[in-house]
Amino acid sequence: VYLHIGPNAPILSSFPNFAAHTEDGRVELTGWNFPKLNFEDEGLCEYLWCNMTYYIGEIGVDGFRCDTGDHVPLDFWVEGRRRMKAINPNSVLLNEGRKAEYLEKAFDASYDFDWHKDLFEVACGQLPVSALRECYDKTAAHFPKNAVLVRDIENHDIVTDWSPRIEIAAGHEGMEAIIALNYTVCGIPMTFCGNEIADSATLSMFANRFYMGKFEVTDRSIKDRDYSLRRQNIMRRLNELKKQSKILCSGELIWLENSCPDSIISFVRELDGKKIKFAANLTSAPAVAKIDGANLSVGNRLLESIEQIKIEGESINFPPYSYVLLEI
Repeated sequence: VYLHIGPNAPILSSFPNFAAHTEDGRVELTGWNFPKLNFEDEGLCEYLWCNMTYYIGEIGVDGFRCDTGDHVPLDFWVEGRRRMKAINPNSVLLNEGRKAEYLEKAFDASYDFDWHKDLFEVACGQLPVSALRECYDKTAAHFPKNAVLVRDIENHDIVTDWSPRIEIAAGHEGMEAIIALNYTVCGIPMTFCGNEIADSATLSMFANRFYMGKFEVTDRSIKDRDYSLRRQNIMRRLNELKKQSKILCSGELIWLENSCPDSIISFVRELDGKKIKFAANLTSAPAVAKIDGANLSVGNRLLESIEQIKIEGESINFPPYSYVLLEI
């Protein structure tokens, strides 16, 4: 977190110029009410670059997730990246931001806040499923081609600030379908703490098992229940597929038109003539649809929901929150 610093950080006493100041001499605060760091100070920049290279070179971390990276000057990240890569060419920078120029010049991947927001609202029944396709296409036009984006549905901010948890809003089957979507669509799937065991506790980054306050910690007592065991198996399978499949890592995404776009999302990932098809009902109601060019009765079913889809002639019956992942 390089945008701001704790108000009692000792370094502010040792190097007061490391903090930005208002015209009347007071320490400037960010929108989160923490002292803002002063990137016009060369000493601060050098200090933070040394911090980055220390963790890369001495500790051996793989890289950094950069909090609110868009609010830190781009040239700082460019130089930080140069120094990181000089030590470990495989190290990565992930931006919690969405500025296209930042991704082009400094970062390996970025968050996709719009996808996250729309997916949350789809899961809560506030948006039609067709909004996801619109969001994906709009984002693709915003970022450079082949941009790598993080696909998540929950994170440390959202579970505190937004309600309810998706495990509650869409149930375990709905959350499973959403996770399968995020693993299949282009990008990096992000699993938030507890998603892997189907936990629905009210979490907060400001609480832990010793000081919970009004919040809770991950409820690991559920890990042996049937729905949790299924989620654990689904996550293992998805991780295995993502690791092994070049199609899911690098394949082009092509939308498949369907007759029920407000309920059904359907697309194919294609690479070197090989395909993986995905179709899902992301609503709590059953749906019947026809999907152009998608014969879901042919191919190797890699993964599917508990309540399976049924094919009757040209029509496909989708139970609530059903999905299928098919390799042909």
